[in-house]
Amino acid sequence: MGKGKEERVDELLEMADLMKEKYAHPYDLSGGQQQMAALVKVLLADPEILLLDEPTKGMDREHSRRFGELLQKLADEGRTIFMVSHDLEFCAEYADRIGMMFDGKIEGIGEPSELQFTL
Repeated sequence: MGKGKEERVDELLEMADLMKEKYAHPYDLSGGQQQMAALVKVLLADPEILLLDEPTKGMDREHSRRFGELLQKLADEGRTIFMVSHDLEFCAEYADRIGMMFDGKIEGIGEPSELQFTL
């Protein structure tokens, strides 16, 4: 692994608050840490677009918050993020736009503040 790659790994681990777990076995990580580690692995490929399916599954509130902040940083860097989630609270907090789907039909698209739903 070249020095540039090692620095990028450390940068991403720091962003994901996983630096202390750098050499840990993945099975020794909590569910939320595993989700963050999976995102770090994907980000090493430097994708412009991320497609995420239930990314907060298995995360407690703290990991979910950190994950949302990391996604915001990535979006601020210019990455496009598409996410499918049942976690309405997470989406309302971190998404720029939301599409609500019921029975296989899109029922509304807009900013979180524009859509009528209860948390």
